[in-house]
Amino acid sequence: MTLPKILVFPLVALFALATACADHCKDSCDTLKKCPGANGNADCESFCDKGEVMSEHANCQSQWDDLNNCAADQNSLCQDKDSACDNQLAAVGACFSVYCRNTAHSSECSAFASTSPQPLF
Repeated sequence: MTLPKILVFPLVALFALATACADHCKDSCDTLKKCPGANGNADCESFCDKGEVMSEHANCQSQWDDLNNCAADQNSLCQDKDSACDNQLAAVGACFSVYCRNTAHSSECSAFASTSPQPLF
């Protein structure tokens, strides 16, 4: 499994930057925790906080905000067919992947991915 794959799927779970996005992230994460196959014990506050910090460090704030806003606008985050946020997810995944390729950041990237409410594939 490559690091970009580790990061891309969890990102659909949410995300946060500004206060409104932080609420979007936590709300989306709480919803995703209830999906079939999800990590029901995920710590959404930790996930969103780590995602926010990583987006700041990686200079991915606008992509992170876009994904959070898109996820908040969806009727059902659990349905596989709901791919309305794929472009935003890809943008965050690409931005985070560039940042995480540098081994100096691997612990931050791994910590973020490990708090995801969704299973890693």
